[in-house]
Parts: sequence; structure tokens; C-alpha cells
Amino acid sequence: MENNKNEREKRFNAEEVTKQNILRGVEDIEKNSIPLKISQKYDVEVKGKKYPPKEVMRYARKNLDGSAEWGLSGGEPTNYLFQKKGFKIFNKKGEQ
Repeated sequence: MENNKNEREKRFNAEEVTKQNILRGVEDIEKNSIPLKISQKYDVEVKGKKYPPKEVMRYARKNLDGSAEWGLSGGEPTNYLFQKKGFKIFNKKGEQ
């Protein structure tokens, strides 16, 4: 089982996560009242509400391929994917 997980992670391309996957991931979070780990530095705004970026990407990926693993680090690598899809990132220290 562990080998299958590792193989899936090696094949996963974060660029495959779509805007629709992100929106559906947030819908799942909201619909199921899923508790999220609080982010340390950044939040992403989705439909007017702020969320921890890595947590949203976990649920976006789950929507994509069934895995809730998110191997990218927080900050720039994850934030870039949101920005590329038109989402705003907020620095918790007040910078956008």
C-alpha cells in the first residue's frame, strides 16, 4: 500500500489542479464543516472568504484524484498555483 502511495505522489503534477477542483474542494469544506489547520503566513480568498492555502489544495486534489496529499510546501509554490488561476493571496501581516 505504501508503495502505491509513493508512486502516485511521484506521478502527481500540481499543475493538474484546476480552478474547478479548487472551487469544489472549498464546497466540500463548507458543506461538511471540515476543520482546517490554520495557515501561518498566507490565506487564499475563495468566493469572498479566506482559507489556508495548503488545506484548500488538499481538498482540491482530493476532488481531482482522490488523494488528500499535498506535497508542495506552503508559501510561493502553493500560492503561485492559486494566483495563476485568478485567486488572491493575502499575507497575514497585511500585504497582498
